Amino acid sequence: MDNQLLNLPADAPAHQAWLELWRLGFSIPHPTDTQQTAAQWLTALALTDSLLKKIYLTAIEAQEGQTV
Repeated sequence: MDNQLLNLPADAPAHQAWLELWRLGFSIPHPTDTQQTAAQWLTALALTDSLLKKIYLTAIEAQEGQTV
């Protein structure tokens, strides 16, 4: 699985972060503000610590599964 979530800069477009989360299997509301950055969007979602940890661990697992 090719996932770049952990490599996205904070100022990446929010929709790019949403796409990476979707690829990991997370169903999170799509950003509606086209000017919003990934960091702003994720902060506005006010995700719980447990969900943030799950996203992180899933992204790490996906990254480790990539072939070089």
